[in-house]
Amino acid sequence: MYPRTAGIGKEFPETFFKTGCLMGKSAPLSFGGFVDRVVWALVVSWIFLPELGICQSAQDRYQLGRRLERFERAWQGADPESRARSTASMEQAVGSFFSLQLGRAGKFLDQGWLQVTGVEESEQVGRFAGLGWKLEFERTLLDVKDPVVRGRASVFYDSASANEGADGLGKRHEVVLSLWPWSDTRARISGSQATAGEPLLRRSVTLVLGEPFELDLGGLAPGDYLIECFGEGVGSGVSDWICPSVSLVERTEDRFGLMEQWLESVRKEPGHTSRSTAKFLAKELSRGRKGTSFEIDLPWNRLLRDFEQIAAPKATPEASIHGTFGEWVSESGWKWMQLSREKSTQVVRMEVPEYDAKDSELKLPLLIALHGAGGSENMFFQTYGAGRLIELGRQRRWIVVSPRQTMAGLGMDLGQMVEALSEILPVDRTKVMLVGHSMGAAQAMTQVSKHPERVRGVAALGGGGGVIASEAIRKVPFYVGAGDRDFGKSGAKRLSQQLERLGCEVEYREYRDVEHMVIVQAALDDVFAFFDQRLR
Repeated sequence: MYPRTAGIGKEFPETFFKTGCLMGKSAPLSFGGFVDRVVWALVVSWIFLPELGICQSAQDRYQLGRRLERFERAWQGADPESRARSTASMEQAVGSFFSLQLGRAGKFLDQGWLQVTGVEESEQVGRFAGLGWKLEFERTLLDVKDPVVRGRASVFYDSASANEGADGLGKRHEVVLSLWPWSDTRARISGSQATAGEPLLRRSVTLVLGEPFELDLGGLAPGDYLIECFGEGVGSGVSDWICPSVSLVERTEDRFGLMEQWLESVRKEPGHTSRSTAKFLAKELSRGRKGTSFEIDLPWNRLLRDFEQIAAPKATPEASIHGTFGEWVSESGWKWMQLSREKSTQVVRMEVPEYDAKDSELKLPLLIALHGAGGSENMFFQTYGAGRLIELGRQRRWIVVSPRQTMAGLGMDLGQMVEALSEILPVDRTKVMLVGHSMGAAQAMTQVSKHPERVRGVAALGGGGGVIASEAIRKVPFYVGAGDRDFGKSGAKRLSQQLERLGCEVEYREYRDVEHMVIVQAALDDVFAFFDQRLR
């Protein structure tokens, strides 16, 4: 059951689904009856609710993302029977998200996590007493001279179980906060699996519902830190709560003052990707310093160093390949960037594999991953299998790029994106692949319809829309997947049937006991096997 969405809009306006598609004849981003109504609910919320002050908050999106990631890690290691136990809860979580009931969505994510880890129903009520709380910090970017974390505990959801019931939350909890140095690996496995060794700091804290608390980090060196939270006296991993990360930054006033001066000096200058990225990072850093909430944990020291490196005096557009920006972008690991080309910009999160930047002959495959409605460029890095797509791409030494898209589409089309990336990285233009989920699958169909000659293979999961017939598109192989309990299944089937009629090579598969969210994680191994075969 998906509450509240069914009554919002009988059909999604077709003209809206054409936004960002081809001019003239287009491939409308149409998913089918129910999904149209779901997406229409999202559009209404994004257009109107911000004016009312009741839009989705970044804090709540953060809570959902961390809870989804926790569920996905458990799902990956579970047996088929345990996975199947969580399917109904995940259906409810997705439906609650699309109907803007974010607390309820979090509740069902936690229930799915407990189910997939084998916690009996009789034990779940007690576990929800702690899981239903959320910890929020006033700021996560702190000056090392004022290293006091100020936060508050509040309710994310308030029932004793994920089903309707009485309030099961206590008003006070004794917890232990453990602080660890940031590492991307630890960030990906934050929680009980990450606690090898001893933390840098451990503090017992009494949390009282609605009341502020403080955590003094005095004595710690500047750096980015992760914090884990467990119920006091409870075994590790039994009552782990979601807790934001923090960063201690040195010389904050001086460094941010120089950043603001630089930003003002280049505000009206044309934007090569190097300058566009520096501007983007400067704005996000300023938001972080003001205490703006974000949907993910961010290592603010690292991002500040990134800005300072690529905004250095010699980081001019002319020096972008061999200068400071070129050095930065060629380093392995993830990057948060804003591509710029021909007056168009595109925010992306990108994973760069290890490679020899001095090898002028080297070319690397490119995988572009398109997220679904309500998501962001962070989803393939944090969720969709707890970032497993990124790991699979890294193992193959592929460049993986996830662009931010809204209901209006992308800031750049595929052609512009490939060209902008090729200016800064050794992209093999003959080995470009697309993978998309739900709305992202429909966007993949739009892009391959517009640029079929650029695409080596496409994977569409949990949806798909349609393609525009052409001789070139008949040469593109497709993988189409959906869960057997996925509300995007009908759209995926229609896409597969259309591709077959056009004479395209297409593989279609349904996944048992899988709904609309888990489909990406469930299909990843098959998707990469499909791409591997096409790159041979």
